Amino acid sequence: LVLRFQTNGKGEPISTVMYATQNDFQLQRHLECNVEECLAGVMDGNLAMWPDLGNTSCQHCIHRARQFGAMIAAPLEINGQVGGALCFVSHQSRRSFDPGAEEILGFMARLLSLRLELRQSGKMLEETSRALTKALEYAQTPAAVFGTDFQISFVNDALVEQMGRHRNNLIGRDFFEELTVSASAAQRAFEAGLETVSGGEFSVLLEMVTAKGLMRQINWQVFLLQNEQGKPDGYALLAA
Repeated sequence: LVLRFQTNGKGEPISTVMYATQNDFQLQRHLECNVEECLAGVMDGNLAMWPDLGNTSCQHCIHRARQFGAMIAAPLEINGQVGGALCFVSHQSRRSFDPGAEEILGFMARLLSLRLELRQSGKMLEETSRALTKALEYAQTPAAVFGTDFQISFVNDALVEQMGRHRNNLIGRDFFEELTVSASAAQRAFEAGLETVSGGEFSVLLEMVTAKGLMRQINWQVFLLQNEQGKPDGYALLAA
């Protein structure tokens, strides 16, 4: 679930459910609860890992209201401020979380934060662009960044591996010429997607080709990048 942090009329911190996947916790949107021990650290920008929520002092928070047994939560930062949390919860408590859970959740929270920031501001400043590129390095699916001239400036390991290409042979090259079956057709599809952009992002299905000539379709989520003057600066692509 995704929570938003706010304060009530008394100036006390509260959490509001903004989104929840299908569940049997009765987690409806706009549910409000107090922020207590289980989420207090998240408001300060830290990850919270509670394999057994029975060990907290909470009385009126969301996990008491909906009887969570375990929870892992990461802060969602927008414009440098913690505005909410990305949480995964279960009915049953547990001894511990699997190795790597903290890193995976942190990565997911960074990507979601960037997406929320895009929708809120309608742009990505240079600092945010660098942060996105850094986050894409750890993506398990192909990712790339290229400029408005379509010249590639970044590809992650997943793209290099799946396309069977060498990173040094892609940087500075035209994305469509190097990686798609038909550069002209792919570019037309991409530019058509630009016409439908909403909230600083859009999706496009492209026919890609590997170094061995194998063709495969990839549905890309495209994020628009802008510089500090608000001018178009390029695009970040992440395979859906």
